[in-house]
Amino acid sequence: MRKTLLAIVAVALFSGNALAASVDVGDAMDDLAEHYKAALKAENAQDFKQALEGMKTAANEAKQGTPPKLEKEAADSEKMKDYHHGLDVLIGQIDKAEQLADAGQLTQAKQAAENFKETRNTYHKKYK
Repeated sequence: MRKTLLAIVAVALFSGNALAASVDVGDAMDDLAEHYKAALKAENAQDFKQALEGMKTAANEAKQGTPPKLEKEAADSEKMKDYHHGLDVLIGQIDKAEQLADAGQLTQAKQAAENFKETRNTYHKKYK
């Protein structure tokens, strides 16, 4: 009985780790969208930068997963590399907007953030 209980606990622990290791790209993208909305509505640099940090975190989480459209692709396939490249482009754009906010140029930073939509649209067409 004790061995059976230990086996059940071990399986449960390993299953939990496997689930924790997998990233739901959809959830990460939802988080990204929510932080994006917050960035565009921000009325000060601090709130804007906080929203951008949330976007960057979500983008990095999305890079750890695989979108449903690419589930059958190898991790090193050209499509997966392009998917990661799209997220890297977005992270670079986020960094540039953050630099503008740091320089006290919130209006220009928000204008730069508007350009995130083009990146989103380009890569959504391919991988959503």
